[in-house]
Formats: sequence, C-alpha cells, structure tokens
Amino acid sequence: LEAVVKDMVDAYGEPPNGAQSLIDLTELRIAASHLEVRVIKLDGPDLIFRCEHPLRLDPYLKGAPGRASIIDERTVYYRPPPNYLTPPSTLLAILRKMFVRPMAAASA
Repeated sequence: LEAVVKDMVDAYGEPPNGAQSLIDLTELRIAASHLEVRVIKLDGPDLIFRCEHPLRLDPYLKGAPGRASIIDERTVYYRPPPNYLTPPSTLLAILRKMFVRPMAAASA
C-alpha cells in the first residue's frame, strides 16, 4: 500500500480527502486482516468485530476509551465514546490509531 500511495503522490500530488479516506480505510483493513478480523460493522453506538480469535483484539482495545466486551467465540463489541462516532472520519482516525499505528511500530 505504501508503494502504491507513493506512486500516486509522485504522479498526481497529494490525494484529495476522498482518496485519503480510501487509503486510510485500506490500512485499517490490512491491520484487521492480520488480526484475523473478518468484519468490522457499526451498529448504532457499537462497533462489532467478527474474528477468528477475539482475545487478539484485547491489547488493542485495552485502555481505549469506551467499553469492549467479548460476546462469544467470534464476536467483540466495542462501544466508543459518542464523540468518536461523528463525523465518520473521526471513527476511522481513532481505529487507525488503535490498530494501524501499533502494527506499523511492531514491524519497524
């Protein structure tokens, strides 16, 4: 992804907000796939993570504002503070901070 973004910036300049949102979402999807998260769904005030190993999310959700609960062997609910939900870009930024940055730091 980094190489693609670099090539795009070299060819076209800094991406517009819409394109940057897609790049950010792709980073989150890549981080989620490393944790074997199959689905991240916003349902009202809750984020629902469907994954193979819910306990793998614990280090990422521990200490995060809000409340996380393992519901069953494949489902984690996370209720962030209400101000994380609007605008949607805020939630994406928070999730990237929670999942993408720690993974990037671990691989560096």
